[in-house]
Amino acid sequence: MQCPIDGTNLANADQVLVSSLNDLIANGQLRDRADQLIREPLEHALINEGGKWAFAIRNRIPSLIADEAIAIPDELRL
Repeated sequence: MQCPIDGTNLANADQVLVSSLNDLIANGQLRDRADQLIREPLEHALINEGGKWAFAIRNRIPSLIADEAIAIPDELRL
């Protein structure tokens, strides 16, 4: 699969990153590319090669809508 924003390959995010993103979601501190507050925790996520964007996987279905991409905060990037 490829990132709908930059065309790079997507890979599974590790559980440490998913957990960190879920902490930000629980604290109301994470927004998507369309600046909408993310309210539902992630089960899993896909990330692009540069580690800038995450895409939620819920009910085993990845959301590859560009506006729903999650900008990974700098402090969480590898």
